Amino acid sequence: MYRDFGSADWFFEVDETSGAQLWETVAAIHRDPAAAKAKVRSILATVETLQQKMGEAVRAACGVV
Repeated sequence: MYRDFGSADWFFEVDETSGAQLWETVAAIHRDPAAAKAKVRSILATVETLQQKMGEAVRAACGVV
């Protein structure tokens, strides 16, 4: 699910991730917080779009206009 939102590079499988990998990602966020904030805004926009589509599909399936 998180990959669908555009956050794949911030998603870690706990069994498959080292501390070094986590630190590398956190350090990159710390180095460029403006880029991280832009990425979060992009992810949230994607989530909002998907939620709207889901709501429309549910309304259509229920016969609500």
